Amino acid sequence: MAMVSKVLITVLFLVCFGRSNYGVHGGRSIPGEEDLELENQLKVLNKPPIKTIKVITDWELIVSLGVIRSLLIVHTVIFFSFAQINQAIYDCIDVHRQPALDHPLLKNHKIQRRPTFFPEKLELKPLAPAKHKTILPVAINCPARTVPIRRTQKEDLTRAKFFSEMFTTDTHPLTWITPGKHLAVHRSIPNPNITYKGIEAHINVYAPTAKKGQTSSAQMWIENGAPQIRNSLQAGWMVAPDLFGDARAHLFGYWSVRSLAHPQVQVPNGVQRGCFNHLCQGFVQTNQQYSLGVPFNNGSTYGDNNQMEIHLMIYQDPINWNWWLTIPERNVTIGYWPAEIIPNLRQGASIIAWGGQAIGLPNGFSPEMGSGHFPDGNYRHGCYFRQIHFVNATNVLEKPYLNMATFVDNNNCYDVKYDGIALNPDFNYGFVFGGPGGWCGR
Repeated sequence: MAMVSKVLITVLFLVCFGRSNYGVHGGRSIPGEEDLELENQLKVLNKPPIKTIKVITDWELIVSLGVIRSLLIVHTVIFFSFAQINQAIYDCIDVHRQPALDHPLLKNHKIQRRPTFFPEKLELKPLAPAKHKTILPVAINCPARTVPIRRTQKEDLTRAKFFSEMFTTDTHPLTWITPGKHLAVHRSIPNPNITYKGIEAHINVYAPTAKKGQTSSAQMWIENGAPQIRNSLQAGWMVAPDLFGDARAHLFGYWSVRSLAHPQVQVPNGVQRGCFNHLCQGFVQTNQQYSLGVPFNNGSTYGDNNQMEIHLMIYQDPINWNWWLTIPERNVTIGYWPAEIIPNLRQGASIIAWGGQAIGLPNGFSPEMGSGHFPDGNYRHGCYFRQIHFVNATNVLEKPYLNMATFVDNNNCYDVKYDGIALNPDFNYGFVFGGPGGWCGR
């Protein structure tokens, strides 16, 4: 009985204090005009599905006591069950009728089902299987000639609007001071003579603690243009309760564009146009299994010998200038950002970066980044990027020997340690980053 009591106390503690609920930020009401606008957006984004698939994104552990009586002994039994408390609905949409194609610049766009070109690979030393395990996000498995698009609910748009306002204000890998936003990155040094056509890395997957009003990500950036006309592509994993409605790490993609020369994509006062995942028209989904915004079922644990990672690449197709998001190690092409919507990336990029980003409310507490621990030289302790490469102007993968530097804006909360190949011979150029966050000032 004593042992049962201890177990019960432990389980009840986890249930009472480990449960989190995520809803519309601040529970704010939606004015009538804004509500009508959201309804119109839903009509555009949610296409008639061929098939619908539900994905469980969060569970609640329920504990109850039962009493079993025998002749001489009374047994107290703990019953465990799991109740679904959050789910996402994915619609399998005809690939030629997906919402991306409603973008004004894509009315005559012909979908590209596969890249016409893959960057020339480097010969790299294979890693011991016990050290790193490649994982994939949750598979949706839609029928042939359809693609999985997460069904957008009104609360998704409300959360996304708040989140995008928090995320997109002048945030890019060259930012020095942005209130509430913190970076720990390895990035290119601006050089007008260098053009980048892609970027790749194996990214360690964690699920750092992030609450409402916070987000934490491990990602890659590829950008071009002066601030007033900058075009940006980003991808990686992200924990963002205000965007996804839960505390798990999700695969994400993001695009934004500022363009004074293209009125079709310009918005008032030069504010960025773009969005996360499929929350607006833009990213063309081509894979019938893996979609932007889906969660990871697995992640890494601090100190564990078997670290979980995902291999991602963003690169430009040299024939039609579309920018592909792929998982090269598994020969998975997720989809692409069409050249038409990111005109300043047509000739390539001038800025690339890998690393972590943590965002909280200005002058408030900042979330964990990476594993939630400072890098100490041990890749099992901090979140890592390994085998980082870029695609050069001749469409060949290249190691980042030159014109690169590390940057962290607040080393009281976060840090990054880049040691090239010295950190671990298997890394083939990599670094470890992260930190506990906390009160980080601006």
